[in-house]
Amino acid sequence: MIAALSEFFVLTFWITPKVLWFSFKEERKVKRLFHQNAEFKKADLSLKSSYRFKNPYRICKQHMKERGSSFLHSYGETPLTVLDEMFEKGDLKAEDCFVDLGCGRGRGVLFASLTKNCNSIGVERISLFCEKAKSIEAEKTQFFCQEICDFDMQLGSFFYFYALCLEEEELELAVRQLEKMKAGSKLITVSFPLTEYSQKFKLLSSWESAYPWGKTDLFLHLKKS
Repeated sequence: MIAALSEFFVLTFWITPKVLWFSFKEERKVKRLFHQNAEFKKADLSLKSSYRFKNPYRICKQHMKERGSSFLHSYGETPLTVLDEMFEKGDLKAEDCFVDLGCGRGRGVLFASLTKNCNSIGVERISLFCEKAKSIEAEKTQFFCQEICDFDMQLGSFFYFYALCLEEEELELAVRQLEKMKAGSKLITVSFPLTEYSQKFKLLSSWESAYPWGKTDLFLHLKKS
């Protein structure tokens, strides 16, 4: 009971206000920087409208509860400004195939395909997220409703792996699958380098980025031959 009340007060009076303020400022940047692209603006507004009465945080929380996970408040979206910086530092090209491993609503996938003109794939285990993402008409996008450890890594060349809320066993399974990606593929992780788990990647660089929950480091890797 005490733990539940403590969590409630932390979420209500500390975390939530910070997240809301960050999101407000982020969305202003998104409109100014990226909504000049008419195709992306249309897709982005359509995606937002589809969740008007279905909060993605609650959808994810319910899914995690049904799985018996301890990470009930695990949902979070990578800011588009962070993705844009990531694409620049990783030198994402039109001939690449971007893969968002755990794409949530799929906003980042739409952003990559419509603003960077590359093929983009979203991998997500929550079926409702995939269904809604697929309903947004956007060329060069695909969504796979499956676990990361079941995804064919040969399909991509530029990967984003946000794994902070995975259980240790899930993370280890995902890493074994990541090792199957093509040589020369690029991979970006959040808060920790994948070289701590695998010797099949070379760390190229790292930098600090701001997420709704705080600042952290991102790590760019190259898959070895």
